[in-house]
Amino acid sequence: MTASVSYSRKLRSWLGIAVLAAGLSVGFAATPQQASAESGLFGTIEHRSSNLMQFRKWTGLLQRVKAEQEAWTTDPRLIEWQRFLESIQDKPRREQIEMVNDFANGFRYRRDHRVWGRSDYWATPGEFFNHGGDCEDFVVVKYLSLRQLGVDVDDLRLVVVQDRKRNEAHAVLAVTDGGRRYILDNQVDEVVHEDYAAERYGAYYSINERNWWMHETS
Repeated sequence: MTASVSYSRKLRSWLGIAVLAAGLSVGFAATPQQASAESGLFGTIEHRSSNLMQFRKWTGLLQRVKAEQEAWTTDPRLIEWQRFLESIQDKPRREQIEMVNDFANGFRYRRDHRVWGRSDYWATPGEFFNHGGDCEDFVVVKYLSLRQLGVDVDDLRLVVVQDRKRNEAHAVLAVTDGGRRYILDNQVDEVVHEDYAAERYGAYYSINERNWWMHETS
C-alpha cells in the first residue's frame, strides 16, 4: 500500500463517510439548536455542534483510555509519563505546553499500517509509548497530558488539517492560553502561534470532548 493511498483512506476515516457526503448538514441536522457559526481557527468560519456520534474513532479512543487508566500505575512507560506530568505540575502554563510538546515529540513516528496492519488506528497513550504512532497519536498524548495538568477542555482541540507543504492529511493540537491560540505539531519542534501554522495548514474539522467544529474558508 502506498503512502498516498494510505492517507486517502485515513482522511476518509477521519472525516467520516457521512461528513464527506453531506458536508455541514451532518451532525447539525439532528441537533440544530446546538449548531452555530463562529469566527475561529486559522481564520475560518466555524460551524459548531455537540453531536459527536459520527466520530467513533475519537469517542471509542476516549473509552479505551478510561479502560487503560488502571495500567497508569503498573506499565513502566505510563508510570514515566505520570511522573513527568507530576514534575511540571507547578510550572507556568506556557512552559507546561512547551514541555508536553517536547516530551511527546520525543517518541517514534510510525504509520498505522506498519504498526497495526490497517490504514487508520487511534492509539491510547500506552500503545503509543510502547509502539510509536502517527500524527493523531501524538495529538492524543498531548491533549490528555494537558487535560491532566488542568487545561480546560474548551481550550483544547484535535484539528484535522490539510498539510499544503506535503499535500496530505495531518492532525495537530490547538491550545488556547492567555487569549492566544497555539499549535502543537509532531512535524515542528517549536510550539507556534496559529497564524504561523495557518500558512501551512488548512483546517477540515476540530474536536474535543464536548464539541466538534467544521471549518469553512472565510
